[in-house]
Amino acid sequence: RVMDDMDPLDAQRRAALDSQAEALLEWAEAEAREGRPRAAFARADEALAVAPEIPADLAAAATRLQERALAEGLRILAVFPVGSTAEVRRASLAELDAQLSDILETEHWRRPPLFVAVADPARVRQVTRRFSPPGTALDARRILEELGADFGALVELVDLQATERDVKRSSRSARTKDGRAVNYSLEEGRINYALAVEVTIFDDQGRPLESFTVRNAASDGFRRASYEGTFEDLDLSRGERLLFNPGEERRQRAALQESMLGELAADAGRETYERVVRRIP
Repeated sequence: RVMDDMDPLDAQRRAALDSQAEALLEWAEAEAREGRPRAAFARADEALAVAPEIPADLAAAATRLQERALAEGLRILAVFPVGSTAEVRRASLAELDAQLSDILETEHWRRPPLFVAVADPARVRQVTRRFSPPGTALDARRILEELGADFGALVELVDLQATERDVKRSSRSARTKDGRAVNYSLEEGRINYALAVEVTIFDDQGRPLESFTVRNAASDGFRRASYEGTFEDLDLSRGERLLFNPGEERRQRAALQESMLGELAADAGRETYERVVRRIP
């Protein structure tokens, strides 16, 4: 307030800012002595940001303290292979767990925040297969102990719902290849998907600490046709023929399911990091 209200001279302002940086650095050192590396790092960061330039010795001390705090506070997070419930596997039209795992591994687990290091996913998969083969329960304690990890995270697809809405049915005219006039049925509407992921955080003893759920939804229009006879006998355009192809409808729905994974992965990755970081003093 003195600097704002009393119109100090430049030298006085400089001295005040240097004193402020020194006080913040002493505060940071106190946090470090109390075993709070994140708080120590933050106070040292404030000291460095007091002014465009602070005395070189203070800046060097603050930088060294931050390096020490990062080393002391670093925690290793092991992310177990992504799983899915039997219900989700039956309802999905693609290997959503494998795709979600790829997105998390390439776009999120490679960019951890300060104080978190993510264990090598290939190593985690190898150790998980050894202690928890497919079809067996997850032995989080032994896996984390083998990896030397401080925390574990299990990401699992737990729910996938599909609902068709606003379905309208109509009759369309066509001709057979031999010229007969016939009708076929057309259905148009929207397909709504809702997908949920549950993330469980474990301590280094394999004990669940907390769980949270991330959800996403997507919607798209659909059109499909049916004919009492053989639709190949109808004189149709290429686009009209696709309406009779169940494989095309399945492909479109699989693409819609996959489109939900990007946002789910971002939300799950961000919140996993946030919850782990909050457990670091």
